[in-house]
Amino acid sequence: MSRYVSFVIQSWQSSGDGSMRWVVQGVDDQEPRALPDASFLVRTWIDEDGQMVRGLIRHISSGREVQFQSGERAVEFIRAWMSDESRPAAGLGENRGPVHG
Repeated sequence: MSRYVSFVIQSWQSSGDGSMRWVVQGVDDQEPRALPDASFLVRTWIDEDGQMVRGLIRHISSGREVQFQSGERAVEFIRAWMSDESRPAAGLGENRGPVHG
């Protein structure tokens, strides 16, 4: 059985200094979530016959990445980084080196 975790991400521009602000809240309890600093590159594409959405997600600072055909694998990869500042379990993503472009 699948288990989903849903979040609302709200962002706004500060009127004082023009910086971007954001907050992450759990949908189930509306409580703010404290998340570790993390950056991800997400690429998605549709295959040639237009039937399958595919994607790649990379954790920027480590270079580890995972390809996916469904959101479940992408969410699993991100959740591993968000729940713990250590690297995800072995086998969940490969280190491909720095991101270029």
